[in-house]
Amino acid sequence: MALINHSGYVFKDDGTAVEGATVQLFQTDSTTLVTLSDGSSTSTTTNSSGYYSLSVTEVGATSSYDVKITSGSSIRYRRGNDRLQLEELDIRNDTGATQGGLYVANTTNSSANKVATFASMNSTRADGDEIYISFELANSAGTIHEFARITAEAVDVTDGQEDGQLRFGVVKTDGNISDVFTINSTTGGATSMTLDVSDDINLDADGGDIFFKDGGTTFGSATNNSGNLIIKSGTTTALTFTTSSVAIAGDLTISGDDLFMATNTSGHILVADGTNYNPVAAGGDITIAANGTVTIANDAITSAKIADDAITSALIADDAITSALIADDAITTALIADDAITSALIADGAITAALIGADAVTAAKIGDDVIDSEHYTDASVDFAHIQNVAANSILGRDANSSGVLSEVALATTQILIGDGTGFTAAALSGDATMTNAGVVTVASAAGNFTMGDTGQIIFSDLAPSSDHTASGIVITIPAGESVGIFDAVYIHTDGELHKADADAATSMPAIGISLEAKEDGQAMKVLIQGVLRDDSYNFTVGADIFISTTAGDITATAPSGSGDTVQKVGVALTADSVYFNFNTTEILLA
Repeated sequence: MALINHSGYVFKDDGTAVEGATVQLFQTDSTTLVTLSDGSSTSTTTNSSGYYSLSVTEVGATSSYDVKITSGSSIRYRRGNDRLQLEELDIRNDTGATQGGLYVANTTNSSANKVATFASMNSTRADGDEIYISFELANSAGTIHEFARITAEAVDVTDGQEDGQLRFGVVKTDGNISDVFTINSTTGGATSMTLDVSDDINLDADGGDIFFKDGGTTFGSATNNSGNLIIKSGTTTALTFTTSSVAIAGDLTISGDDLFMATNTSGHILVADGTNYNPVAAGGDITIAANGTVTIANDAITSAKIADDAITSALIADDAITSALIADDAITTALIADDAITSALIADGAITAALIGADAVTAAKIGDDVIDSEHYTDASVDFAHIQNVAANSILGRDANSSGVLSEVALATTQILIGDGTGFTAAALSGDATMTNAGVVTVASAAGNFTMGDTGQIIFSDLAPSSDHTASGIVITIPAGESVGIFDAVYIHTDGELHKADADAATSMPAIGISLEAKEDGQAMKVLIQGVLRDDSYNFTVGADIFISTTAGDITATAPSGSGDTVQKVGVALTADSVYFNFNTTEILLA
């Protein structure tokens, strides 16, 4: 039971102290005296200052008292059930550091008793109305100053939909209150807590765990294990931190394409040593470049490393052995069996005039029917060996059984077309035309362009040889505004091309790069896939290229602002040339 010091002063109406007045404490609404701390139930008297003091130990059901003051024939009562209404109450207590200046109790016999109410009786009744309890102490100059505050705010005052907020604030170095802990109920009933501090947040469980829960169910926890941190997912250990090391209990999945390590030497690979993976350089007969290219040393494979019967004809590709791989004196007549070389083993162009001595072939070595038209290579017979062939004509083999050569005259831009019986000179027509230089042009309305299984479209140079040139797949669409050469463009809602802009979602995605400067309504060529050179570029080789937040520009720095669109459109081949492939996949940043 708590000890309560019940004391006070007795004065006359004129302010004179009443000495010798008898003061008694009764249990509320009764004639039973309260038991004092010394075990007695006697009364006390006021001193010359009118002061009295009674120490009470019985607190609980008798925590409120009726006070009877008797001075001669004058009797006054102060009842415990009396209600007192004041404009301001100043309570000061100098009894001791542990004696409270205010004691508020509810003696109702209930498991939940309200002991105090703090209310604002203002008439605004508006969202954002506040009341607060201020905590004031003296500063070094002896001035009373507010050091802390508890604030209650009416977030929503709508009748039946009330939402509130409770904030705990402290004074910072500038003397102003700063809220550091907020308990909030937003409109709609959702509750939240916010810690907003400018320094450390300390969670001290004193040997216990720190749990993370959702609806009362634990989904994770943090545990102290002899000074090391353990992170659990649910109730399963996921991460263990030991000094600067981290142990992962399960698999490590990296959604990006890079693994960064402090020790990261170009061209090194990760090799397991039985305990760890370490970056090491490939040694011995091979080396690995930073881009993954593997190089085998020139002298890595020697005859001493190849077993006598290791290389068989089944292991040698048809074109694996070339003259560059055979030493000048490697093949001698002693190594060639009499019947080893047959016509089936000699490639069509294997025997050239350079390989045949001037007097190697004689009439005595050629049978009467040995040489016919099938034994001539394409370059074997030229005009120097054939007489009386008309100008602008060529020789073609007739389709008849005689196999004779006949002349076919060719006019400008004509080619030879076989008709099943012979050759006819004709110019390209229909969907394709050809110039004197041999350039073939396919009409824009020609439809599909079909190639065989091994067909290819080949551009001679990886990067164009001069500034402001490009090679690749090009389409033609009208411009919808003034567009400069090499501007990134997108298809506007008007069906025409405008400059792409990564910080405006309606100006994306880009579909190509303009190859010429055009005005509104003019047809413009656009590169949608291929290689482009611009000497004003200065990119790092291999860098990813994105659409810029500057309309029409490209950049090697991905946009990062809120609302920006990230679209990768190419890769830098050299400092001033880029390979473009306008995949329209884009990411909108939140």
